[in-house]
Parts: sequence; structure tokens; C-alpha cells
Amino acid sequence: MKEWKRVFRNKGLAFLLIGIMFVPALYAVIFLSSMWNAYGKAGNLPVAVVNNDKGASYQGKKINLGSKIKKQLLKNSELDFRSANEKQANKRLSDGKYYMLITIPKNFSASSTTVLSKNPQAISIKYVHNSGLNFIADKMTESASHEITATVESQIQKTYSKQLLSGLKKSKNGMNKAANGGQTLSNGLGQLYSGTTTATNGSQTITNGLNQASNNLPTMSSGASQLASGNSELSSSLAAVAESIDSKQAASKSQIDQLTSGLNQLTAGLKQLSSLPTTLPQSPDEQKIENSMNHIKSSLTTTGTATKSAAASIQAAGASATSAGSDIQTAGTSAAKIAELIPKIAETNPQLASELKKDLEDIDSSLTSAGNNIKAVGPSLSSAGNQLSSIGNSTSSAGSSLQTVATQLNTLQQMLPLLKELENKLPELKKLGTQGPTATSGAVSAIENLESSLSTISIGIKTQAVPASNKLANGASQLYSGFNTLQSGVDKLSSGSNNLTSGLKTLASSTQTAQSGSQKLTYQLRNGTKKLATISTKQVNVKHLSKPLKAKDSDTHKVPNMGTGLSPYMIAVGLFVGALATGIFYNLNEVEYKPRTVREWFFQKAAVFVTIAVAQGLIVIGGLIIFDGLKPNQIGMTFLVAIISALAYMLFVLMMNLFFGHVGSAVALVLLVLQLSGSAGTYPIQLSNAFFEAIHPYLPMTYTVEALRKTISLNGNPAFDLILLLIFGLVSLALMLIGMTIRRNRLVETSLVN
Repeated sequence: MKEWKRVFRNKGLAFLLIGIMFVPALYAVIFLSSMWNAYGKAGNLPVAVVNNDKGASYQGKKINLGSKIKKQLLKNSELDFRSANEKQANKRLSDGKYYMLITIPKNFSASSTTVLSKNPQAISIKYVHNSGLNFIADKMTESASHEITATVESQIQKTYSKQLLSGLKKSKNGMNKAANGGQTLSNGLGQLYSGTTTATNGSQTITNGLNQASNNLPTMSSGASQLASGNSELSSSLAAVAESIDSKQAASKSQIDQLTSGLNQLTAGLKQLSSLPTTLPQSPDEQKIENSMNHIKSSLTTTGTATKSAAASIQAAGASATSAGSDIQTAGTSAAKIAELIPKIAETNPQLASELKKDLEDIDSSLTSAGNNIKAVGPSLSSAGNQLSSIGNSTSSAGSSLQTVATQLNTLQQMLPLLKELENKLPELKKLGTQGPTATSGAVSAIENLESSLSTISIGIKTQAVPASNKLANGASQLYSGFNTLQSGVDKLSSGSNNLTSGLKTLASSTQTAQSGSQKLTYQLRNGTKKLATISTKQVNVKHLSKPLKAKDSDTHKVPNMGTGLSPYMIAVGLFVGALATGIFYNLNEVEYKPRTVREWFFQKAAVFVTIAVAQGLIVIGGLIIFDGLKPNQIGMTFLVAIISALAYMLFVLMMNLFFGHVGSAVALVLLVLQLSGSAGTYPIQLSNAFFEAIHPYLPMTYTVEALRKTISLNGNPAFDLILLLIFGLVSLALMLIGMTIRRNRLVETSLVN
């Protein structure tokens, strides 16, 4: 109390010390009130909006996204958006009238229409800041620019999400049609495979028939050769018979007339008759002729049978080729129908359409090869038919000629008994020549009959049998030649048929592979359609697709405004400044009288500076609550932290003044400057440099700031921080007592009244 009496006797000092009690409050309350809700008033920052967008046409509609965005910004209250032209906006930005300039380029809408095109262009919007005007304001406008960009992106995403979902719906319909087309393709390929199998079987039948014909042709050719040889022998034999009859017939008609005219010449005639041989010359090679005829007949029979078999095989081959051509034509029609579906498939799946087109090209190539082979077989079948027709005609002609020859030979054979009879009667004729004229009349009659019969036989052989035999020989030669030609044609047909069979088997394999691929394609398209069916294309889906992420932003200890967030820092700074002010105007070395003990000295001075410290702590917190609207979570603990911090700072500053005088105050001031940066009151200490990170744990204000954050915002326990502050204050107190002990004998007794 004595010290307070001394202070109040000096009204200036009393007034000054009372004013010092309010220094922390003035420092913190006034400074924080100027920025208490700075971010809440960001809507007062003027920002220029320049729209140069010329608009664009998209899907037959006129769009101008720049105009739409500008209208939305002008309605936004987060910043003071103002419409301006480019020249005016740039000037005002340079003059510091605008904190940011937003420019929408002229191709803004046009660029937005290229998002889904082959060559998309970036959609740009230009932000120009003026951080030199105010760095904090620049950070506010920069944050706003990010929000604007996100809003614009969301609008564009919404537009294209709507188009994308619409496209997916159309794609689903297209894939369904493609699946139906794939099923049609599979069915057509099945028909093609069935037709190809039938064609393969027909081709195999052709091959078998041609092989059978080829196997029979050597026998037919051999028979024709033997027929020609036998005909030649027959012709020669018949000619020899005719010549023999002509040469052996000694009596001419005039001789017979002379024989019949007079019996006078009977003796001479009988003598001549007696000179005749007892036997007629045998018909040359009669048995050989008969054998040749039988052999020819057998050969013609074999040839006719083989010809009929070959003709039947070739007719079956022709029917199979016709059936195969019809099936391949049906398959070609199915492939053509399938090909019509490729453009539809290409709309939804170009790669699949390309592969399908390649498969159809392979099938078409196989069909073309098969068609060409069948075309090649056609002329060969026609030629073979013609040749068989010619051979049939030759065989028929040869058979007819052979029949004529057989008829004439039958006639000849019927005459042979007469010759035999004549031969038997020759001895009697010879005997008759010796018996006399009585036999003349019978001899003449027999000779006339013999002459007539031999003439008839000779004429028949020369005019009918020999020409018929020659004609038969020529026909047999033609038949042999035709069989050689037929052999060559059959070989070609067999080769073509083998090629056709091979091609049809390849086509069948390719068709089966294509059908398997088509079935797989149909399954995949059906599966894709089912998956697309699960995608909803409603308006709500467009909304969620444009904004798929819904962020849940929560704050465990929300700070309502900037002033509340900076209060711990400004309270700590204000209390330290208050301690410095107290140390400047209140000197521990000045006493009214020399105290008897250090204890007395300390308590006299403590009565003043402790009161000032406690008052500073109470006033600064109370002022912030009353005037700025501070709402601490722990009001009592907030007051306690402020009081303990004020006492700790006061003890430290007075201790420094006690030891070093004004130099001590200067050191305390330097410590304050270091604490302004090292206490992490404004920015996290991790953002500071290494020096301040190193001294941060050793600064008293660090723990004041942390303790006040816990009591004002974090609702935490500041016990650890208070303990460290108490340790800091007690250490300062201990040093102060040591200093008082040293300086007690040098105290200056000063009357404040004087």
C-alpha cells in the first residue's frame, strides 16, 4: 500500500500506470476490430467482368456461354462483380480501383463445342490480379477465381453429361440392333454352312462318279480297240470270201447257155466237170469271223454298259453341282443381307465392323472361288456330255451296222448248207460225167442253181457285208478316239472336282469359324446392351454426373471469423507490449525509502506491477468480448491464461530492467520482435524458415498463443502451456529476487512528491 500511496502522490505516474493497464486491450481490440470479419466482407472487393464471347452454334442451336456466366457472376455476392469493357477494366485495374479482372475470350463458346470432337480445344478464361494493391485481397480474389472456374467446369460438364447420357441411350438401341443383326448373320452363316456341306457332298459325288468313269474308260477304250481290230479282220475275211467265190466260180452264164443249148458239148463239159476238185474251197476263217463277231458283240455290250454308267454318274454330278450352285447362291444372298448391317454396327463399334467386314470378304472370296470352280466344271460336264452323246451315236451306228452284218452273215450261213450239199454232190457230178448224157440235164440244173447262189452270196458280201464291216470299223475307230478324248476330259473334271471339294471344305471351315465369331459377337452385344440398360439417363443422373463428388466439409472446432482466429496472437502481443510499457515507466530501483529487506522491497513493488498485470489480462479479454464479440469456449480459463501470461511477461521485463536498465528493455523489445514471427500466431510454424522453427519452442508467447487457442477455439486443456508459462515467470521471479538482493544497498531513495 505504501508503494501505491507513493504512486498516487504523483498523479502523472498514476494516470500513466492506469493507462498502461489498457494498452494490451487497445492494441488487440482496436487492431482486431479492423479485420474482425474481413472474409465476410469480401463482397465489397470490386472485380471487373469483361465478356468478349461471340457465341457459337451447336447441333442447330445458338449458344453463348460467356453471356450466361457473366450474368451469373453479376448476381453473385461473394465479390463485387462489375460489368466493364476491356479497355476501361485494364485501366481501373492498374489504378487500383479493381482487385481482379475476369476476361471471357471471344472463342469461349466455340471451344466448348469441341469437347466431344476429334480435336478438342481447351476452354480458357483469363484472370488478372493486382497483388501489389493488397496481398490479402489478392488471395481472396484468387480463391474466388478457383470457385468460378469450378462453377464454369460444372456447367460445361452438366451440358456434356446430358449429351453423353443421351448418346449412351442411342448406343444401347444401336447395340440392340447390332445384336439382332449378329443373330441374322449367325443364321445366314448357318445356312451357308449347310449349303456348303451339301455342295461338298455333291462335289464328292462328282469326284466319285468321275473316278468310276475314269476306271471304266480303259476297259471301254480297250473294247473299242478290239472292236476296231475285229472289224478290220471281218472286212478282210469277207472280201477274201467274195474273191474266193468269184475266182472259184468257173462257169459263167454263156457257158451255162452253151451247156443247155446242146448236148453235143456235154461230153466236153462233163470232162471239164470231171476235172473239178472233189471239194469246194473252204470259206476262209469262218470260225475266226464268228469269234470276231462274238468278241465285237461282247465289247459293244461292255462299252454300252460302261457308257451308260458314266452317263448316269455325270448326270448325278450335274445335279449335285446344280444343287451346290443353288446353296452357294442362297449363302451369297445371306452374306449380302449381313453386309447391309455392317454400317449400322460401325456406328457403335467401328473396330468390330472392320473385323466383321474382313470375315465377310474372306467368305465372299471363298464363294467366288467356289463359283469359279463350278463354272469351270460346267463346260467340262457339257463337253463330256457331248462326247458321250457322240460315243452313244457311234455305238448305236456300230450296233446297227453289226446287226446288218449279222443279218447278212445269217443269210450266208443259211447258204453254207447248200455249199456243203454241193460239195457232197460234186463226187456224184464227177460220177455223172462218167455215166453219160443221162446226167446232163440234172447237172445243168444243179450248176445253174450253184451259179445263182454263189453270185447272190458274192454280191451280198461285196455290196452289204464288206461296206457294213468297214463302216463298223470306222465307227469303232471313232469310238476309240472318243474314249481317249473322254479320258482327258474326265481327268480335267476330276482335277476340277477335287479343287472344288477342297475349296468347299475351306469355305465350310471359314463359315463355321465366322458363325462362331458371329455368335460370340451377338453374345457380347447382348451383354453390352444389358450393361447399358443398367445406366440411367434421367436428369438426376446428369446432375450427379456433372458433380459426382459431394464433399462433406466439416470443422471440428470452427472459427467463426478472422478476428477470433487472430485473437490468441494479438492478446499475447498486447500483453507483452503492456509489460514493456510498464517496464519503461515503472522502475524497481526507485523507492520512497530504503527497504529493510529484499522481501519488503519486492512486495512493495509487486503490489503495483501484479495489479497492473492482472488488470491488463482482465481488460484485454473483457474488451474483446464486449466490443469485438469474442466468444471463447472456456471463458474462465481464457481469463486465467491471460493473467498468468501477463504476470510472466511482467516479471521477465522488470527483471531485465532491474539488471540492465534501458538495455534490458531493448533486449525485451528484440525478444518481442522475434516472438512476432516465431510464435506461429498468424501462419503455421512449418511455413516459417529454419531459424524461427528452431526458436519456436523456447519463446514464451508460443505457449500463450497455444493456450488461448485451446480455451477460445479448440476447447482443449491448456495445463501444459500454463505450467511452462509459470516456469518462465518463476524463473524470472527468482532472477528478480537475486537482482534485488544484489542491488538493495544501492537503492536510490526518491520522493515522488518532489
